[in-house]
Order: sequence, then structure tokens, then C-alpha cells
Amino acid sequence: MDNTYPFKSKISPEQMQQVPRLVKTMIGEDKFTEDFVNCPLHVCEAHDIKGLYLKARAGTIAHFTGISASYEPPFHPHIKVKTNLESIDELLHKPVRYVAPLLQVHAKPKTAAIVS
Repeated sequence: MDNTYPFKSKISPEQMQQVPRLVKTMIGEDKFTEDFVNCPLHVCEAHDIKGLYLKARAGTIAHFTGISASYEPPFHPHIKVKTNLESIDELLHKPVRYVAPLLQVHAKPKTAAIVS
């Protein structure tokens, strides 16, 4: 599993802060990159085509992060993007620029076949 880099997306209410430590233990600290996609609540609500924020504000959905459940951003993310301040191009390329050097695949040395 040397060249495997899993990606996981999550919304992190404060009780989820221990997850990065657990993941680092499982996959190795060198393969763990925590990204913080910072999207202000009003922007999330403006783009909510399913009406989930309206339902959460009305009390129809309980424990909705940012409305009826607390949210705490990551303590020390490797990558931070601000969806309301950065272009789509920058939002897409910032994580790629950070992760690309970590994904360098080293060719395995060829082994000689023994022919008898």
C-alpha cells in the first residue's frame, strides 16, 4: 500500500476532531493531508438546492452542523481554501499543487530473469 493515498471528505462537528489522529495512525502521518474548505454559512445556504438549511432552521432536521449542532474548523489544516474569496481555478489547483509532490511514484527496479 506504499503508493495509496486515500481521500476522505467530512463535515467536522467539534466531536469529530479526534478523527484525524485516528486516520494518521491507520495510514501514516506522511500520507495524511487535512484540507479546510472554508465556506461561510450564508454561502452554503445560498447554494442549498435541497433546502436542508431551511429545514434545519425550521427544526425539521436535528443536529445539523452549523445550525443546531456546533462546528469547529480543523486545528492545523495543511491546505485552506476560501470558497467565497478564491476563484474556482485556484480552489481546484491549490490541493493538487500541495499533494502532487507527495504522489511521486518511484519506478521499481527491474529484476533480471534467470534463464536456465
